[in-house]
Amino acid sequence: MIRGHLKICVLKELKEQPMSGYRLMKQLKEELGFKPSPGSMYPLLENLSNEGYISGTVNGRKKQYSLTPKGSEFLKEFDETRRELVDKFRRMHQFLNVSGTGHGELRSISVLFGQDAAPIKNFRPELMVFLNLIADKAMQPKTKTNEIKNILKDGIRNLKKI
Repeated sequence: MIRGHLKICVLKELKEQPMSGYRLMKQLKEELGFKPSPGSMYPLLENLSNEGYISGTVNGRKKQYSLTPKGSEFLKEFDETRRELVDKFRRMHQFLNVSGTGHGELRSISVLFGQDAAPIKNFRPELMVFLNLIADKAMQPKTKTNEIKNILKDGIRNLKKI
């Protein structure tokens, strides 16, 4: 799992309710199909706490983590950035469809995330990781756009081979 994406997943889970590190790992397994290792989860929780995005309260032998106002603001900004990116993809798709310049059959981005998008729904977690990662990298000031373009071109070539 991509570490940056795990950070977002953890913050989103804590937005719903406070949880222990163990419960977070279990919840991610249920929702996304993977369970982060304790070696990934607990250092991440410590970093998020040090950054002020979450706070921890000891309750017996367990530590309950909660989202802080700073963490809520971070998630809000992240979601806005992601929405902007998805809107850009939609506009690009509409342009390609109207102008006829697209290659092959184009499908609407909304279909990728719809409830009845079989067989695409099998890839929904990976697509979300992919879109979130692109949004994250594109918004960083030191982004190396040519490297990202080359990775995308390689991915397209590999998918066409299947």
